[in-house]
Amino acid sequence: MPTIYPLIGEPYEISADEDAQMRETYKAEFEGSRKRRDRELAEAKQAAAYQADLDAIDKMMAEHLSRELRLENAKTRVRAADKETFRAFQLYCERWGFPALPTPPQAVAVFRVEQSEKGAAHLARLARGISVIHLACNFSDPTTDILVRSLLRRARTEKPNSPQEKEQN
Repeated sequence: MPTIYPLIGEPYEISADEDAQMRETYKAEFEGSRKRRDRELAEAKQAAAYQADLDAIDKMMAEHLSRELRLENAKTRVRAADKETFRAFQLYCERWGFPALPTPPQAVAVFRVEQSEKGAAHLARLARGISVIHLACNFSDPTTDILVRSLLRRARTEKPNSPQEKEQN
């Protein structure tokens, strides 16, 4: 009878039927993985074959969409200030163990809370930098999350502390 050596716990023996069933399960899973990889490879080859035609369509349509393309380019253009902002965010993420790209909205929210004493305009610049880099990398924009948006809205509506309140804190 075969013996199973688990990572945790004591080794145990299984019957020949259980061994055969386990082998069949693993074989079926392997075959399923192989079929899925073959299917994905065929889809990738088909997509590559269409790419020349897709590029030709893009070129033909570009002259008709020039205004929209200019607006989109302006929206996602990465400026030096955006890079600097994102670099500060990356360092923050490294310090706390969050992924910077793509980042979860919660990481952006915590970063903005930490930076909130610098004011709403500063928070808006942070959001723009993080947003632009994510969009330029074709990731979803974490700053559109309700948590992140509500923090900025709150920063805009709250009055700065008076000097007396600052002395008490």
